[in-house]
Amino acid sequence: MGQSIVKVESLNRQHALAQIRRSLQFSGAEETLLAAIASEHIRAMASVASQQGRPIATATITRCVTPRIAPLWDIPQNDTAAIKEFVRSELACLAEMGEIQALPNGHWSSTPLRSVVVKDGVSLLLGGGPVLTLPQSLRKSVLVSGRTRILMLPTELTNSEKMPIRQRLSDWLHLPHENVRKWAAEFLKSRVTALVSAEEVEGAQVHFRGYWRSAPYQGCEDGVYLTRRRVSMPRGMMFLYSISRVKASGNGGVSIQADFPIEKDDALRLQSGLKPVHLPREKFQCEVSGNTLTVTLPRPLPWPERRVFALGWLVPNESGQGRYPKRFLLHPRLRPLVERTLSELNIELVDKQPSGEPDEQERRI
Repeated sequence: MGQSIVKVESLNRQHALAQIRRSLQFSGAEETLLAAIASEHIRAMASVASQQGRPIATATITRCVTPRIAPLWDIPQNDTAAIKEFVRSELACLAEMGEIQALPNGHWSSTPLRSVVVKDGVSLLLGGGPVLTLPQSLRKSVLVSGRTRILMLPTELTNSEKMPIRQRLSDWLHLPHENVRKWAAEFLKSRVTALVSAEEVEGAQVHFRGYWRSAPYQGCEDGVYLTRRRVSMPRGMMFLYSISRVKASGNGGVSIQADFPIEKDDALRLQSGLKPVHLPREKFQCEVSGNTLTVTLPRPLPWPERRVFALGWLVPNESGQGRYPKRFLLHPRLRPLVERTLSELNIELVDKQPSGEPDEQERRI
């Protein structure tokens, strides 16, 4: 009888990463490759647990995934705290993308395999198991970029019964509106009847004519406005938002007669929905370099519209975590998806100009 020979080959870290990059048809930097690897492990564990009819705990995922990806990290393998935190961060991002579902008591389950059309021939692939468990007809057409998987397949072919369920962009985003201006008008109308008398607030800002205005409020007339004030909280300074009835006085002064507190996400959406039609659309800048689309956010966006940026990678901010502007790195093929999402907020994505004067974005933050 013939003898079978098993060849065992030792791979160093860089060779291992190169082989994984090829198998995933990966595009991106090493840090995002590690995100892709961690995400694929998480998808596998969540998918198997869901098939067995039981959710999987966060602790189980971090305990199992960490030693599997630790050899690929350029840090001592016994220093697992950073890797565990990285895995937990990827869990949160996959949940934000709708790839996995958060359940009570720190448990998770997978979501059905589905696609969101970006443009003809390009779809966002969501849910299901890892790439290697997909049918061959799909697997060979999947491009991996960080935690995001892009299906490169003509749209007419995705109508096949063997293809993932197609999901509309608005359904994936879970948008609370079909038209942000109409939503803003209805939101404002519903809150006006709930206004209660308010004490005078020092340093309040009023949002009118598309911008946040501090005193003096030149041009502000009597009416109902979106307002905010900065307060000190245990986590630091933050804004509290309200719908307020404002009375204008001479010399640019105003007084808040009554108000009603609202959530930050609603306030951020109102900034777009209440902007007068005759004013230019707000513009966010982007630039493409190789396989990277960089989008700059000059101000916070509301949830769920900001969900689209979970598909990318946040660039560390030298001015401090949580500070704006923020920059996100995404695959260039996702640009139409970003453009459509921002357009829901009447925001236009434009190419960054080589030079020019700074605009008034800071006043919109």
